[in-house]
Amino acid sequence: MQDGFGFCGIGGAVKKLDNNPENKVFFKDVASCDEAKQEIMEFVHFLKNPKKYEEIGAKILKGALLVGPPGAGKTLLAKATAGVVVLAATNRPDILNKALLRPGRFDRHIEIDKRDIKGRDQIFQIYLKKIKLDNSPTYLSQRLAALTLGFAGAGIAKVMRKLERRTVAYHEAGHAVAGWFLEYAEPLFKVTIVRRGTAALGFAQYIPNENLLMTKEQLFDITCMTLGGRASEQILLGKISTGAQDDLEKETKMTYAQVAVYGFSEKVGLLSFPQKDEGYERTKPYSNRTEEIIDKEVRDWITKAYDRTLELIEEKRGQVVKIAELLLQKEVLHKHDLLKMLGERPFMSSEPTNYDPFTKGFQDEQQPG
Repeated sequence: MQDGFGFCGIGGAVKKLDNNPENKVFFKDVASCDEAKQEIMEFVHFLKNPKKYEEIGAKILKGALLVGPPGAGKTLLAKATAGVVVLAATNRPDILNKALLRPGRFDRHIEIDKRDIKGRDQIFQIYLKKIKLDNSPTYLSQRLAALTLGFAGAGIAKVMRKLERRTVAYHEAGHAVAGWFLEYAEPLFKVTIVRRGTAALGFAQYIPNENLLMTKEQLFDITCMTLGGRASEQILLGKISTGAQDDLEKETKMTYAQVAVYGFSEKVGLLSFPQKDEGYERTKPYSNRTEEIIDKEVRDWITKAYDRTLELIEEKRGQVVKIAELLLQKEVLHKHDLLKMLGERPFMSSEPTNYDPFTKGFQDEQQPG
């Protein structure tokens, strides 16, 4: 059984069941120490039949510690209980307790050296396959492998994290600049390249518009802002990563809603087909022809929004670079940082929000004295 792919692959533990009956140790193979063996057998019986003990109110056992002098049979009893092979790893075998290295404990020592150029090439390929590149992953991995002589797997991972961090900075800078120069986009509050949980590699936070009603023009600008990260990667880095997945999901749902729910499309008309349970019903309330029109409208609208975003990022590429490089230095930027770099927004927010007086005070506190 194997989970993940280890760093002879990358990351994750590798577990392998030993099914060779000759390597098994059973309780009958453990001579003497009858009292300890009996306790262990009771413990095993409990683990195999927990409900029987729970019914009489017994507390669920979590583990057992075997205590005794060297050679008394602790390891043998443990093997008889678990029937597993134990793997351990260290980079300082010289300081290990000698009792750990006695016969019957770790009988084989396996040396894992730093990767040669072929191994480094394989590791780089695993990372580079996750990124959309102009050249093949093999083309770049071979060159990176040649430049990283003496690097271990962890060192290669660090190199790739630095590249990833730069991509995230330019992605988030694209969002920030696009939102700054789009009239109906929500005003920026904070942008960061610090990881947030396991999902977002970075994020831009905006002051939300509390209006429940939005116009077609507002939704178009919000779509453009959502695509700002993808456009920035394409124009300024020359390659596209998977970092825009969440953005693409948002703008797809938003555009489908405009076309098929809000009646904004002249070709679809004043019809509304609300989504059910995160997706359209299996039995659609419209014909295949209407479905084709909806799909084409969504593609056309998103293409139009992306073309507008590419045009804006190209026009403001100098500002995007400045914001991205400042993000790499400070990791977190607030509205006053963008004011210094970009100047005042060329237009006021379309609608003042209840957040304005609060964020103004917060931003005043953030500014250095």
